[in-house]
Amino acid sequence: MSQPLENLRIAVAGSDEARRRLGQVIYQLGGLWAGPADDKNPGIDLVVCAEGFRSGHLKRAQHLSCPFVRDAWLSACTIEHGRAPLETFAIAIHGAAAQARLEQESTVPKPMEQADGSRFLAGYRFSFVRKAAEGTLPGLVTAAGGEWVRDEHTADFIIMSLASASDRSQYFKVPETAARLRTTIWVESCCESRLLFQAGDSEAYQPLPEPLPAYNLIVYLPPATSLEVLGLLHALGMKISKAWQQGVDWVVAPLTDAQAEEATRWDVQVIDQAHLEKLVGDLRARAHTPLRAVGSVASAYTIPQRRPSNTAAQVHDDEQQLGAARSSNALQDTTRRRREMRRQRTARHSRPGLTARPQPRDYEEMGNDTYMSAIVSESMSQRGVVYVDEDSLAARLELEKLCGYE
Repeated sequence: MSQPLENLRIAVAGSDEARRRLGQVIYQLGGLWAGPADDKNPGIDLVVCAEGFRSGHLKRAQHLSCPFVRDAWLSACTIEHGRAPLETFAIAIHGAAAQARLEQESTVPKPMEQADGSRFLAGYRFSFVRKAAEGTLPGLVTAAGGEWVRDEHTADFIIMSLASASDRSQYFKVPETAARLRTTIWVESCCESRLLFQAGDSEAYQPLPEPLPAYNLIVYLPPATSLEVLGLLHALGMKISKAWQQGVDWVVAPLTDAQAEEATRWDVQVIDQAHLEKLVGDLRARAHTPLRAVGSVASAYTIPQRRPSNTAAQVHDDEQQLGAARSSNALQDTTRRRREMRRQRTARHSRPGLTARPQPRDYEEMGNDTYMSAIVSESMSQRGVVYVDEDSLAARLELEKLCGYE
């Protein structure tokens, strides 16, 4: 199957960041990125003008005879899976009159109409948060008749990614603001189907206030996987496998007969979109998210757990954790024993009738060994030497042995 922009040399007019971003889109559509728009750059078939471009970006492209279009044309090609008509997004540029023309031209493209002439995003205003504004989504919205606004308070929909590690709790505190939140997957699905979906139609259409726990599973996706499934897997921290091979944990339905047989033999869990939506919905409800979906489809699948692994790395990690736990317990026991010994020594020396040094008259009652131990203990204490009895010394040696200080 040929790409929409196959063998088409396209130059980009705009900032360096815009050229890099649109160059990736051109490459994904099968086109050839010809670099910046310049008269010295031969063989350019088309010039794409990025959003917010200025006349200075085309000061070296005054004599190019190729068409000039807005960047929303690339978004239209993505939606239609083909080459969109240039007339809808064309910019009239003729030689030396380019600068005056560019100052007057609006960068908002003409709305992309359906077969019946309707514009399914006409009359709606969209605001994009952070990285959602860096891709082609603003072009998709404007091409479908919507309006891209900078002020979030005046927007009908606030677009952001499904899950993010950054703090965005301020969007969920006010119910009126939370009701206007949608995901980038929602925009792409609406533009692909030419329909305005409700927020509860899929768990992938409502952003999450905080990241979900990462499942760290390997999932194989068939070629015709929906945007919703792909977004839900990324939100759950899944690893996408491009090859159907042994070692995969999950596989997304539908499967071929051969894949179904191998999935049974390899003990691979078969899931579908309803399974993922139920999993995300349960985690969303557990996190007390105010935007709980109302259109989630229940699934008969149970949430599988990752199979236990007996790899050498995991065994080594388990042994390290066990050794750390033993060392911690030994340290606690030694600390407890030392506290008890200090308490006993304090109580023994505070008893009435017993002085710091036994008197010679007590020699016969105490015995030679006990009397000499008391004398040595007092002498060591006066010189700043800590007296350690046999129990404390044995405990210290045991602790050093556990910690590896033999």
